[in-house]
Amino acid sequence: GIEVAEGNSLTIYAQSTDSAKMGSLTANATSSGCAGIGGSAHENGGTVTIHGGSVTATGGSCGAGIGGGDCGSGGTVTITGGSVTANGALYGAGIGGGVSGNGGSLTITGGSVTARGGYNAAGIGVGSGGRDGGTLTIGPAAERKMLTVIAGPNKDSVWEVPGSAFTLAENIIDKVGNQAWFHSVEVTRDKPAPSGVTLNKTELSLFVGASETLTATVAPEDASDKNVTWESDDDTIATVTPDGTV
Repeated sequence: GIEVAEGNSLTIYAQSTDSAKMGSLTANATSSGCAGIGGSAHENGGTVTIHGGSVTATGGSCGAGIGGGDCGSGGTVTITGGSVTANGALYGAGIGGGVSGNGGSLTITGGSVTARGGYNAAGIGVGSGGRDGGTLTIGPAAERKMLTVIAGPNKDSVWEVPGSAFTLAENIIDKVGNQAWFHSVEVTRDKPAPSGVTLNKTELSLFVGASETLTATVAPEDASDKNVTWESDDDTIATVTPDGTV
């Protein structure tokens, strides 16, 4: 695996957002009690930041996939993009503590994250025997993007976390609880169709030869099409230009 114990840090970047070109990293702990990425035996995890790429981390016996070694807490993990799969070994969390270890802090703002805990361990949070699940914060990566979160005792028996998809950062460790399987995927919300148009003036009086520009506002604010076409009912009385000048 990759040792990133407390006090140390690892940052992973992608070569591309294209899944075929982004690059991949596989970290498998071969020593008992070590995390795939994180602490060795009896060590807390350090600071791990993943901005992209295809990352797979598997803990050694009793270690977390990403986070603490056995008896170690999860440290601080931030995921902003990419495809991340974390598998806890035996009694370790997918992302979080090794056996008897607490969860640490995890923030997800994008990408696709799958975390599988070992026996009696959380997908995200405590290792088996740990007491504090830590902090899980979910938030959107950007405008029109959100994260749908699913959790459950296993991949075939899951439920969508109440409040998902998350449109604001929200601490949900209490909702995920000690579920052994966790999946979060970033989705792009379609922009809504226009629902109406309002003008800055409902009436306009002009002297002959004078002009004034009207302003049209399309609702909702994030409508998929905000183009406006201006026309006059009677060009012998008043004309209007493409920018709304009467």
